[in-house]
Amino acid sequence: MTIRTMTLTALVASVAVATGCSQGSGRSSGNRSTFGGVTATAGPVSSGMPTPSRAAAYTFDNYYEPSSIPGGTVTALAAASVNTAVFAADAPFSYVSLVEDGQGRQEDKLFFDVVEFGSDGSQTLAATGNRQAPGAGDVWGRDGSGNWNLVLDTDENEAVVAAIGTSAYAAAGSRGASTEVYMRGAGTAGQFMAVATIDSAVPTAAASFGGEVWIGLTRDPSLGGGAFLAHGSGMLFNEVLPPANRVGRGVDQRVTDMLAIATVGSGSTPAYQALAIAIGDFDDLTGEALSGSIVLTNGVQFETVGSFFRDAPTALAFHDDTLYVATAKGALKFRKADGSWEDEATLPLVRSISSLLSNGDDLLIGAAGDLGAVVIRRVGGSGPVLPPPPPAGDLYFVTDIAPLLAASCAACHNGGVPAAETAFPLASPADNAADNTEVQARIDLATPANSLFLLKATNDSSVGAHIGGQVFAPGSAEAVRIQTWIAQGARFEAVAPPPPPVAVKTFNLDVYPLLTSDCMGCHAGGNGGFRVNADQTATYNSALGKINQGSAATSNLLTRPSGQVQSHSLITNWGVGESKYNAVLQWIQDGAQRQ
Repeated sequence: MTIRTMTLTALVASVAVATGCSQGSGRSSGNRSTFGGVTATAGPVSSGMPTPSRAAAYTFDNYYEPSSIPGGTVTALAAASVNTAVFAADAPFSYVSLVEDGQGRQEDKLFFDVVEFGSDGSQTLAATGNRQAPGAGDVWGRDGSGNWNLVLDTDENEAVVAAIGTSAYAAAGSRGASTEVYMRGAGTAGQFMAVATIDSAVPTAAASFGGEVWIGLTRDPSLGGGAFLAHGSGMLFNEVLPPANRVGRGVDQRVTDMLAIATVGSGSTPAYQALAIAIGDFDDLTGEALSGSIVLTNGVQFETVGSFFRDAPTALAFHDDTLYVATAKGALKFRKADGSWEDEATLPLVRSISSLLSNGDDLLIGAAGDLGAVVIRRVGGSGPVLPPPPPAGDLYFVTDIAPLLAASCAACHNGGVPAAETAFPLASPADNAADNTEVQARIDLATPANSLFLLKATNDSSVGAHIGGQVFAPGSAEAVRIQTWIAQGARFEAVAPPPPPVAVKTFNLDVYPLLTSDCMGCHAGGNGGFRVNADQTATYNSALGKINQGSAATSNLLTRPSGQVQSHSLITNWGVGESKYNAVLQWIQDGAQRQ
């Protein structure tokens, strides 16, 4: 990633910025990047996410249908200030409706379709855009009578909006031009004033996170540009490339949505904070979804937690402690506790999904249905919340229990509360051997569920009240992990077996089948100086000319199909670290043997 200092325009008025955090609504090109002048390594940003609390099953209904025009869709959703009412914007008529209990009233027709909503606490804002229409990039504000008035009028094609506390920010830009960042202070009386310029970029999404506004932008696809981020406040913004930034000419890579996640912790401190970023790759001419990714950042580290092929993410939501993502082809996926993704099995058939919103107990889905624009509501849960299954595989103190002690027990038991030190002292700094000795004295191998260590952590009244209260809920993933560890014998650490020998990769068995399936369509005639066809010997000799045995990872046979070289006409064949990429890499490292 690169950092660029943006060109700043003068701001006459002084700026007071309040911090805030909003709730709503590929593949990594490497594991190191430059962020704000600090070396940042892609890390486990998702490791602290709560355990999903989804019910066993859900039901769906058509909550609101703003239009019945084929191809119509709900472009944006936002919570209103009245009970569970929401704002719903639809295309192609550019209406904004106020919807409550499934009954909607069209409040106003804007000039162009709403891209996203925002709120600065005093006014709901709507950003509009149309990549083909100059002047479509505007911001509208709602007054107390339900009328929408133009509060920022620009000559640009696309605009986005977000807020930090009571300060509203907007960004507007067009292809071949620069994006202007605007700011309006507290209240609705002031005007938006230009505070920063981002060269050669178009804004596509915005959110507030960590006391800053984050703006998703894209370079001109005709020039091979890709998605990137800008973050900051006041007049100071910095640019950063996300891990998924890797496209070629003719690919419109866009940040389609951003969502700040903040779960409830103790006092006013969130238990978990992250910014989720959806990035989609689309054919610049047809708009077809090609690929995409979901990236999490804590403001320093970035982690790719989901990738798409022949589809692209379009919207995000965080509901029932679960991260949801909707796609351009109508899928709704959720992230499981183990980090894998699963489809919402009972989602009604839709053509595409453009927006998601966590609204009270319901998850709302703005979509293009068979009969036009529709808001689908996912309600309730048929059946109880199922307890998490026992962890798979063997558990050990060092890898599975010590992290729980560090995260949830050490604050009180290694020096915080004298009485707790006496009852259950933990080492400070942590010492796995010493802490394991303390835990072993408080477990029951014969009856794991009766272990004092477990009963105190769950605040079971049978052993007297725990001064620290309930640390883990009975039946939670953490409680199940502890009980399973005890049932397995409460072992300290695993003794790793020697790694199995790695078989040598050969061209005939491991590489030639990959080339014929993934490359021959373009290179059968030797296009680009690389020949892949039914002549295995000729293909082998051509492949030898595309490798570097002294530095295997720099071989053209790897850097081009993995997208590291932007002159390659495809987006990517094999992502860095994928099985196909690794097979070719090992073949080169093993000596590029024929058979």
